[in-house]
Amino acid sequence: MTPYISKVFLHTGKDLTIGDSITVKHPKVKDILTINDGFYCEEIYWAYVRSILSNPYDNMVFLDDNGIDYETVSAIDVMWLKWQDQNERSVIVDALSFFLGDRDYDMVIVNDKKIIYDKLDQSFAIGPAQFELVTFFISQINCLSDANRIHPANKTAKRILIEDMRDKIKRLTKQKKKYEKPVSYIGDSITAVVYGGSSGVTPFNFEELGIYQLLYGSISIQKQIKVQSMFNGIFTGMMKADKLSAEELSWT
Repeated sequence: MTPYISKVFLHTGKDLTIGDSITVKHPKVKDILTINDGFYCEEIYWAYVRSILSNPYDNMVFLDDNGIDYETVSAIDVMWLKWQDQNERSVIVDALSFFLGDRDYDMVIVNDKKIIYDKLDQSFAIGPAQFELVTFFISQINCLSDANRIHPANKTAKRILIEDMRDKIKRLTKQKKKYEKPVSYIGDSITAVVYGGSSGVTPFNFEELGIYQLLYGSISIQKQIKVQSMFNGIFTGMMKADKLSAEELSWT
């Protein structure tokens, strides 16, 4: 069953507590700015997010290269595979430290289950069920959705999807090497909520926003502009209201 975390809780910007020993950070903008003293902090932050989520769908090419069907494994399985590579492990440890706190992290298999644990604190352990909740929370606070994912109908369609994804990765890698354009999604969201909204967010306090508050606020502003344009179209007779659903006319 898919975990559930209410939007009300996400809006508070509070950390998520799981059991007695696991606390998942809901980072504020100022926390992200501390990464690497601010240099390329956004690129590194998203690398942390991707690393800790270890989503099988997003790693379908990596899994295929290892002879694994992405639909047969979970996120913690993907992390276990990447844990075997020292470079990947270094990023994973940094990601875990950012979201779960500084610990002496390691992974082990116990009774066929992958476990993330602290070698210095026996009370801390994350199994598949806890890890699912950790990754769900992190995906939610970063406004990530799987709504646009493709669900292949058969093996042939799946092979085409994997090869298309492989080609996409190659293109993106070449473009990154050629243009080296910095990631600016968080930066653009700051611009939107500070200068594009009517809230109390200013250049002097935006660093206190939780990442969900920032990203969801930016998305809401864009939706509000779109919905207002639709209503203007209806009032001027350029659009027909009966052709639009209630969802399309809602910006929340």
